[in-house]
Amino acid sequence: MFLLFNSVVNYICHLSPLLPLIIYINKYNRLLKPSLPFLLYLILCVLYEAITFYTETNKIIDHLILNIFYVFELFLLATFFYQIVLSPLFKKLILFLAIIFFSITVYIFGIEKDVIKINELIKTSSALIIIGFSIFYFIELIQNFEPKVLLKDGTFIIVAGMFFYFCALFVYALFSRDVLWGEHTMA
Repeated sequence: MFLLFNSVVNYICHLSPLLPLIIYINKYNRLLKPSLPFLLYLILCVLYEAITFYTETNKIIDHLILNIFYVFELFLLATFFYQIVLSPLFKKLILFLAIIFFSITVYIFGIEKDVIKINELIKTSSALIIIGFSIFYFIELIQNFEPKVLLKDGTFIIVAGMFFYFCALFVYALFSRDVLWGEHTMA
């Protein structure tokens, strides 16, 4: 019974990116103007979950797919934030942080041989940089505040959701495996 429940939960988790994609496509023209990078990000998430579901059911190790996903994820979200942020300084910081991330990724691939450690380092640095992008947006929102209902602003809802998601992902990645202790501490 427990195994069946676990399988159903796993199946639902892999289908979870479909809901935001369907909602986003349904509300596409009302949410925000620079929505193509975010739409591509949602499609990437669905593709990633489909590939992960396939690799898990066929007992294939997919750490390389994870690492590639995090690189594309950061590229698409950096493009998204670059389009929604108005400040030239924040735009330069977004470009700088994206270049730093890609440099770190290449460096990690070059020196590290343990694929699990590579995965954790890339996931942690990606989450931290995306949190930084979100903070840039929130700082700009405070600086240019106009009296309006933020919950009706599609960009605010998307960025707030990403901020909380990537904060949780960062903490999970930081304490899950190799990032702090250098050994596999959790399954």
